[in-house]
Amino acid sequence: MNDIDKKYFNKLSTNNNSGFLKIVYGNDSYLFLGDMGKKAERYYRNYYKGFLNVDVLKVSHHGSNSSSEYEFLKAVTPKYSLISVGLQNKFHHPSTFVINELKSINSKIFRTDLDRAVLLRDDGSVIKNIDWRNY
Repeated sequence: MNDIDKKYFNKLSTNNNSGFLKIVYGNDSYLFLGDMGKKAERYYRNYYKGFLNVDVLKVSHHGSNSSSEYEFLKAVTPKYSLISVGLQNKFHHPSTFVINELKSINSKIFRTDLDRAVLLRDDGSVIKNIDWRNY
């Protein structure tokens, strides 16, 4: 984390201080977000710009409406979006708002509350969803 990051993120909530991980495998890339909210996403969108564009996004904060605004998702433009969320969770995640935002950018959505598990196979150029029950 550079000095600009430290100055900015020390002022944010614990969730907004969560980091992210980008993995590049061949021609494919993945972005795994923690629990950051819209304020942190705006910062990353403005500061890192083209770095955020990926094929697969692990959506922030279980798809909460406190994250994943359209401008950020448009900068990321994931083909696939993964939402890790418990079945019938007390927070009612993911939010309909986030689901609609992901649909508006034509991202294929996978949810652990509905799909139970998500298994992707990647050869460095093609990403395929594999039915985990038959794996």
